[in-house]
Amino acid sequence: VVPTLITPNMDGKNDYFVLKGSDGDGKKELIIFDRRGVQVYENANYDNSWNGVDYKGNPLSDDTYFYVLKIGKGTSVSGYIVVRR
Repeated sequence: VVPTLITPNMDGKNDYFVLKGSDGDGKKELIIFDRRGVQVYENANYDNSWNGVDYKGNPLSDDTYFYVLKIGKGTSVSGYIVVRR
């Protein structure tokens, strides 16, 4: 299950981009792009820790972002994620 919204205000609800049901799938790579197609985040061994920040840890603006999730051997999934603080 891949969420379509995170609200990283650290209230304990939807603060992180958490992939549910993927624990046994092995290594996961997550890449996040802004709406212009600029890559803003990447984690080659994703561990459900992305909370709407860029490479430097700066909070991203409230907006819609796009992701590519590479799972295991050649499988990839793409979609969007809305960030609302």
